[in-house]
Amino acid sequence: MLRRLKIDPEFQSKIPPLTFEELNLLETNILEEGRILNPLIVWNGLIVDGHNRFAILKNHPEIKYTVLEKEFANRYEAIVWICRNQLGRRNLKPEQFKYVLGQQYEAEKLATNVCRVYTGLTKEEEALVFAEQTGTSTPLSAGAKLRAKLVGQDAESHAFLAATEAAGLKLGTDHVRANHKIVCVSTALKEFQQYGPDIYTEGLQAIVDAWGGDPDSLRAGIIQGVMRFIALYKDEYKYDRLVKRLATVYPMKLVRDADAMSGAASYRYMMQVLILYNGCSKKNMLPVKF
Repeated sequence: MLRRLKIDPEFQSKIPPLTFEELNLLETNILEEGRILNPLIVWNGLIVDGHNRFAILKNHPEIKYTVLEKEFANRYEAIVWICRNQLGRRNLKPEQFKYVLGQQYEAEKLATNVCRVYTGLTKEEEALVFAEQTGTSTPLSAGAKLRAKLVGQDAESHAFLAATEAAGLKLGTDHVRANHKIVCVSTALKEFQQYGPDIYTEGLQAIVDAWGGDPDSLRAGIIQGVMRFIALYKDEYKYDRLVKRLATVYPMKLVRDADAMSGAASYRYMMQVLILYNGCSKKNMLPVKF
């Protein structure tokens, strides 16, 4: 099986290389384990994930390994998957993140049916056109639009990304939930646009300080509720108390209690945040606002 697998140079070029130390550590761990825990991901005999493991296997054919076949419509879809995988799994340096993000955008552009043709545009202008495309092509996800706008040097998108990262979080340009990762990109962007970077970052920081970046705490409703609470009680609430009180419940309890109410999501979740904040304390009681 190993002899039938091949490395595609274009696929491999989308993956930031490991440092010498990281590669040595990977080889040491594999040899100590006697097997490769994560499967090699392949498409039509080409490796799409596991290039370093494949190289180690060629030097140590006695090591046990598994192979997982993926299906893609074309090589551009495969490249998009490679980039998403890298963005979701590795702690990339800023320049590596931008490179992979740009490569994903380029592949998405080629994999998507865009009927309009423009000439004489810079790469940045082309990216912004791609982000705002309409017509018969497949609608872009919020993550895809964000990636294109970041490549296009859109000022608001970069400010949105910076405000998110200031709270110790990253924006999920895929749909894979993980710690310290926001996957409801569209909701988060609307909150940023509505309340501005200061309240947006403050709200995210409170969520992180309360729940440590738990994926359940980064659901759309909780983000909306905390943002609205901070906007309404900006000069009245105490940050430390908010964090302490939020931390007394698991995020999903807040979700269930909010879902039991009627009204807009931002109101229902804000009310749950307010109830938690007030608790039984008359001294710190805040009035209900709309």
